[in-house]
Amino acid sequence: MMTQEKPYPRFSHLHEVLDGAASLQRVIREAEEALLQPGLIESDRSLLESALTITRERLARVHAMLSRSDAIPVQMPEGEWTEDAPGLPVVAGAAATAVGFGGRGMLDDERAVLQDLARLGRSLQLGDLSSVAQRLSDQRPSVRAAALRVLVLHWRLPDYADQAIWMLASDEESDCRRAAALSLGSLFAGSRDARVGSELAAALTRLNEEDEVQWACWYALHELDGGDTGERPLPDARFKMPEREAGDLLSRYRRD
Repeated sequence: MMTQEKPYPRFSHLHEVLDGAASLQRVIREAEEALLQPGLIESDRSLLESALTITRERLARVHAMLSRSDAIPVQMPEGEWTEDAPGLPVVAGAAATAVGFGGRGMLDDERAVLQDLARLGRSLQLGDLSSVAQRLSDQRPSVRAAALRVLVLHWRLPDYADQAIWMLASDEESDCRRAAALSLGSLFAGSRDARVGSELAAALTRLNEEDEVQWACWYALHELDGGDTGERPLPDARFKMPEREAGDLLSRYRRD
C-alpha cells in the first residue's frame, strides 16, 4: 500500500522576491502620492525624492533579474534582499506620515524578530515550529506575514492552510493578505483545489482590494491551476486583470 508523501520544507526564493517586489512597488506609489501633497517642507521633499530614487533602482534590478529566462529558482545576491522590510527606505517625521510609513517604522525588536524568522525559514529546521506559529497572532502585520511565509511558503505545512485562507479573507493588512495568497499558490501548486481556488478568486475580485493583493491572487491562481509560471506576471503599479484570460480562469473557481 502506497503512503502519501509528506510535504517537505523547501525555501522558495522566487516567491520571496516576488513578495518583496510588490512591497517595493507599493512604496514607490505611496512616495509619489506623498510628493504631490501640498505643504510638504523642503527637507521632507528631499528625503522622499531620495528614497524614491533608491527604491526605483532596487525594483528595476529585481525586474531585470525576474525577466531572465534562467531566473528560476531565484536567489538574490547577499545583501540585496532582506526579510526585514526589503528595500524599504528609512523615512521619519512628517515625511513618514505623508507617505504612510508612520506605522511601518522598524523598531529594533521588530527587526530582530523578522530577521530571526527569515533565518528559520531558510534553515528548514522545524524544531521552532511552535514559536513561529505563535507569531501568527502578533499585533505587527510584518511579523504575522513573515510567520505565515515560514510555515506555509517555505516549510510547506498543510496544517496552516486554514490560517492562510483566513488571513487572505480577513486580515486587515494588505501585507498579510498578499503573503497569504502567494503562500497558498505555492503550497497547492498544480492541485486545482476548489476551496483554495474559490478563496483566491474571491479575493482577486473583491471590491476595493489593494493592487498588490490582486496581483498576488492572480499569480497564485495561475500556479494553483497548473499554469506556466515561467510567464509570471510581475508586480505593476496598477494591477489590471486580463479580461480574456480571466474569464476562463475565474469560471473554474469562482463561486456565484
